[in-house]
Amino acid sequence: MKYVVLVMVLCLFASCSNDDEKDYTALNDKEITDYIAENNLVAKKVKQDSIM
Repeated sequence: MKYVVLVMVLCLFASCSNDDEKDYTALNDKEITDYIAENNLVAKKVKQDSIM
């Protein structure tokens, strides 16, 4: 029984160890600007200083 729990815990940590964090900011900005241009919209980008 101990080995089953140990294997399950190891699998849990092994699945979380591959953190390929990507910054999607540039991709999102391009998609938004493309959408705005495609739909003839007018928009202004406002930078937010901090998140509450």
